[in-house]
Formats: sequence, structure tokens, C-alpha cells
Amino acid sequence: MTLAALFLGFLVAIVAIAVTVVARYGGRLAVTAVLAGLSFWFIYVGVLQYFAIFQNAETRPPGMAFLIFPVVIFLVVFVVAAVRSAAVARFALAIPLWILLGAQIFRVGVEFFLHQLWTVGLIPKMLTYGGANVDIYIGISAPFVVWLATKGKAGMRLALAWNVLGILSLANVVIRSVLTAPGPFQIVHAEVPNQLFGSFPYLLIPGFFVPLAIVLHTLAIRAITSRLRTVIMGGSPQGNPQADLSTNASRKSVVDPTLRSQESLSSLQQLTCELLFKNQQLRMSLEETRATATEEIVYRRIARNMALENGTVPAVWIDHQNSARQIFN
Repeated sequence: MTLAALFLGFLVAIVAIAVTVVARYGGRLAVTAVLAGLSFWFIYVGVLQYFAIFQNAETRPPGMAFLIFPVVIFLVVFVVAAVRSAAVARFALAIPLWILLGAQIFRVGVEFFLHQLWTVGLIPKMLTYGGANVDIYIGISAPFVVWLATKGKAGMRLALAWNVLGILSLANVVIRSVLTAPGPFQIVHAEVPNQLFGSFPYLLIPGFFVPLAIVLHTLAIRAITSRLRTVIMGGSPQGNPQADLSTNASRKSVVDPTLRSQESLSSLQQLTCELLFKNQQLRMSLEETRATATEEIVYRRIARNMALENGTVPAVWIDHQNSARQIFN
């Protein structure tokens, strides 16, 4: 099996996993948007690759700009949405943190392909783990960070710092990739120029895997900061995501507990008074019912004696008998 076939298989597997996670935790609307966006992006990349746009380093802007600029625009929009949008925040909190952190292990596979591309002369050594690329250590350490994030507030803060380091590691590789690629930005001349942006399907490393890693880091940072804020406000780092989003309500309960206690006490007193009043009404009604029933029994006995003595059935006996039947039956 060729290296390109292995890379495409790896790409399909990662895309399938990503779509499955979005479908599981984001709902139908989110997975529809992701599928539509990925379909459009892969078609866009395929068409421009077919017309050799990416390989052309003589145009202004150079061909790789048509790959880099859309990715940068998408990432800027996504990061802003992650900071300001409640929907993105809910999505970040809905996904288990171990998935957001552990998924970064895919970068080990990407580093394997970068090493193989260096061996065939498509990229310089500085873009591999044998050179200046330390990104493989982020991928290898992902399972450890998953465990670390379960160790309370200190572990969460270390996981937060790890995510920041992961973004800086990606920035290091991307900048070196641009500065070693043929074109107006090539100011670093390595043993071979970086041909990654013009090589299909490997151009999807900067065109898909790099933005995927940044998206995972962004979601993880959003989820961790929300959980840390919940801990500071008196909640639990593993609490309900909906509770994490109710920051204002949590802050109110912490800042002014006396007011909340007084309101609860007032409500409890009002409820107690209502119950006592209803209980008193029930007791009075029960006593009236008992008195009425006793009176009816007396009348029935008198009427019965009168009927036996006179041999008649007075109307009063019939009336009281009907009343007694309604009460006792």
C-alpha cells in the first residue's frame, strides 16, 4: 500500500470519528453543519488542486495562500464564537473532557507521515520530530493529560497550560512551513524546500489536521475555564454543563447568600401558614360532619320508635332515612 493510500485511510478514519462525536454530543443541526462544511472544503481543495493552483508560487498571492487564508479565517471565526457564543460553550461542555484532550493523540500519526515525507524529499527535516517540530510530544502526552485533568483544580490548570503549549507548538510548525515553502515568504532555505502545500493529499495536513488540532484545543480551553470558574464559584469541576453556563445565577447565590436564605425562609413560613390554615379547616369540617352524623342517628332512632308505636311511617322518618343513607352509604 502506498503512502498516499495510507494517508487517505488515516484521514477518512479521523473524519469519521470527528463526525461521530459531533453527532453524539452536538445534535442533528451541528452534525449537518459539520458535514456540509467538510464537504464544501474537500471539494474546494480538490478543485484547486486539479487546476494546479496550490503549486503555483509565482502568482500574487501565491497558490498556498488559497489554502492558508480560508483556514485562518475559519479559525478566527471559530475562536471568537467559542469565546462569545453560548451555543459553542454548551457544545464544548457537552463533550467529555477526556475526548477533547485524548483526541490530540492523532498528531502522532500526522508526525509519522511528516517523517515519511521528509524521507522522500518533500519537506525539510526541521518540519519533522527529528528537527524543530516538537508537536509529537503533545500527541504522546495526551493520555497523561487526560489523567491529569481528573486530579482537581491543579490538574485542570496544568491541562489548560498544556493546551496553550499545544497551540504554540502548532504555530511553530506552521510558521516554519510557510517560511520554507517556495514563494515570496521563503526566507528560510533548508536542505530542500517545503513542497507540502502543493502535494496532494498531503496538503490536507495544514488544510485539515492543523485546524482540527486548534479546534480541539479551543474547545478544551473553553470547557476547562468553565469548569474552573465553577470550582471558584463553589461548584464541582465535573458538574452539570448547564450549571456551568448559569454563571450569573451561581455568582448571585455566592455573593448574597443572606438574601437567598431570607427568601427561602419567607417562602417556607408562608407555606407553613397555608398548611396550618387548611388543617384547621379540615378539622372543623370533620367535627361538623361527626356532629351531623350523630344528630341523624338520634333522629333515626326516634323516628323508628314512633313508627313502631303508631304503626305508621312518618314523613320525618323517610326524610331522615334518606339523609342518613347519603351520609353512611
